[in-house]
Amino acid sequence: IFNDTPVGKALKEGFEAAYRIVRAHNPWHEVTELPPPYEQDPYRSIEILILTADGNIYTGVYVYEEKLFIILNRRSIAKEIGWTYLPEGKS
Repeated sequence: IFNDTPVGKALKEGFEAAYRIVRAHNPWHEVTELPPPYEQDPYRSIEILILTADGNIYTGVYVYEEKLFIILNRRSIAKEIGWTYLPEGKS
């Protein structure tokens, strides 16, 4: 559908614009999109909010080596469904 014709290019630009608008109103990222690494410790991500399958939100990190999200205050593995930046953390 997004081919090199003028219509295909216009459709692609329209889709990308719509996607940006939706993302601006939905801060949650899919768990397949990993958070950025923490500069002082590249083995883990920056601190993030994790939305779990039971609807709770926790502060946590992603541990790259173990390929899992960890809830910090509980030291447990999250059954995550999404993540977002802490309100003051996105630059």
